[in-house]
Amino acid sequence: KYKRVVQTGTQSRSAAGVREAIRFVHEGHLGKILVSRGLCYKRRRSIGRVRGIQPIPETVDYDLWIGPARLEALRRKSLHYDWHWVWNTGSGDIGNQGIHQMDIARWALGVQSLSSRVTSVGGRFGYIDDGQTPNTQIAIHEFEPGSSPYSAGQRPLLIFEVRGLDTESYRGLKTGNVIECERGYVALDTSGGKAFHPDGSEMRSFERGTPPGGNHYENFIKAVRSRDASTLRSDILEGHLSSALCHTGNISHRLGKPVSIDAAVSNVEHIGPAANEALGRLWNHAAGEFVSHMLGFGDGIVSRSNINPASALRLVQGPTLDMNAAEERFANDDAANRLLKREYRAPYFVPDEV
Repeated sequence: KYKRVVQTGTQSRSAAGVREAIRFVHEGHLGKILVSRGLCYKRRRSIGRVRGIQPIPETVDYDLWIGPARLEALRRKSLHYDWHWVWNTGSGDIGNQGIHQMDIARWALGVQSLSSRVTSVGGRFGYIDDGQTPNTQIAIHEFEPGSSPYSAGQRPLLIFEVRGLDTESYRGLKTGNVIECERGYVALDTSGGKAFHPDGSEMRSFERGTPPGGNHYENFIKAVRSRDASTLRSDILEGHLSSALCHTGNISHRLGKPVSIDAAVSNVEHIGPAANEALGRLWNHAAGEFVSHMLGFGDGIVSRSNINPASALRLVQGPTLDMNAAEERFANDDAANRLLKREYRAPYFVPDEV
C-alpha cells in the first residue's frame, strides 16, 4: 500500500553457494524433487523447573518486554532466550533456528503459498522442565498439486525435523537442508554445500565464500536506493510464507493427542514412504535402538537411548489439517483457525485498518 521496501532476514537467500545449489536443482540436474527436507538438530538443554512466580529483573520493563502477548507471570528460571520454549512468547526451534531451513526448503520447491495439508508428530522428551514446545518434532507439509514446477510427486512434499537432544546427523548434516531428488540429492548448510549421486558419492560442491549476512544487507540497501522492491532476494512475502509454515506445523502439534508409535505410523501412511521413514528415524532417536529394532525401524542410526522407552510412547500426534492456501484459513476447523492469530494486548497491536 505504501510502496515500502521490506526485506526478511533469511540471509541464506543471499549466500552464493546456496543460490548456486538451488539453481542447480531447479535446472533439473538431479531430476525432480522427491522431498525437500529441513533439519534443525540443535542440542538444547533443560531450562529447569521452578516453584512459583519468579522475580523480574529490575532493569526490565516487563510490560514492554511481553508486548502483544498475554501478560503472564514469569514461571521459569531465565527471562531471556528461554522464552522460545513457552507458547505465549515462542514457537520452539522450528520457529527459532528452523525458519532459516524452512525457507530454503520452500525455496527449493518453488511454491508461493502455504501448504494445503499439514501434520505434526513429536513431543518434549529427555527431561521434565518448564518448557512447553516440542524438542523432537516432524512437521509434514503437503502442497497443492501443480504448485511446484520442480516436484516429482502429485503433492509437493516438505518435511521439517527438529531434534533438541543429542543425535547423529542426517546425510552429514545436523542443521541444514537435504533436497532429495530422482537422481541424487543436495545437502546444504546456511552458506553452501554439495550435490551427491544416489550412492552417496560426491557429484560437485557449491562455494561458501562471503558470509551471507553482508550480501543480504547489501541487497537491501541497493533495493532501497533504487526503490525497486523486485530486486530483493527475500522480500516480506517470502518471510511470511516460510514463517507461517513453521506456525501451521505447530498448530497441528498444539491440537494433538498422545498416541502410540503404531498409531502415529498409521496416521501418516497415506503421505508415502518419506513420511514413514522420517517418523521411523524420529522414533529410533527418541526411544533408542532397542525399542526401534523391536518395531522393525532400527538400522543402527542411534547407538544409545536418549530417553526411557516408556516415555517415548507419549508421542503427540497432531491432526492432519486441511488449509485453503489462498485464504490462509483451515477448512472446517475452528480450533485450528483460532490459533492462526493471537489476541493482541493493547496497545501492542496493528489496527485492522491502516
